[in-house]
Amino acid sequence: MPLTVYWLNHRQSVLVYEIVAPWTMGEFYNALIRASELQASVDAPIFILYDFRQGERFPRDFLSGINEMMRRRRESVYLRIVVGANVLLHVMYRLVRTISPQLGEKFVFVDTMHEALVLLDTYTPNTPPA
Repeated sequence: MPLTVYWLNHRQSVLVYEIVAPWTMGEFYNALIRASELQASVDAPIFILYDFRQGERFPRDFLSGINEMMRRRRESVYLRIVVGANVLLHVMYRLVRTISPQLGEKFVFVDTMHEALVLLDTYTPNTPPA
């Protein structure tokens, strides 16, 4: 499945979006719905991990999904960690941040899953994202 959403741990504190190319906007919207369902059972702030190590390509109509991302955006997030971003993803992030600055908040980019897990283990809520 190109887009899978699941809890990384039993405490339900890290929500993972595992992205495998190619994927479609329909699959993206389904992943947003699934994430909302999972998050509904948790009252505490969470971490969100976007694993792009195998999903380096975007659908052509990706920017059309910004409104849906804003609508489903969770406010109580400690940090959003992006793993394995390529140059295109960095460009897309800057573009999304320009269009909707709120969507670009609390993002950190790392190259490996190991870096992401270390960040999760060492992050303290009072520390601004790197």
